[in-house]
Amino acid sequence: MPIAIETATVPTRFLPSPELVEASLYETLKGLDALPSRAVQRMRSRPATETDARLLDCDVGAPMLIVERRCFLPSEQIVEFSETRYRGDVYDFVVELRR
Repeated sequence: MPIAIETATVPTRFLPSPELVEASLYETLKGLDALPSRAVQRMRSRPATETDARLLDCDVGAPMLIVERRCFLPSEQIVEFSETRYRGDVYDFVVELRR
């Protein structure tokens, strides 16, 4: 069962070719000295589009969780932008916060 669609965008100055990525984007970026040092994430909900419904085997209009992430180098350059679209009916997120 498909559970999410993820699209990651990395500028070619940091990742000259997508074929360089084998098992892990972040391991590849680490080897290219372009590992992010921080990220900002935005989470929101929206209904599934026709494309989402086709790829995720859900109904058009079904609830989805959308996570956008911008990853930064220590120099504050954006090294990655990703969007992950999760089916809302197959996830249960738990977050622990500590002081």
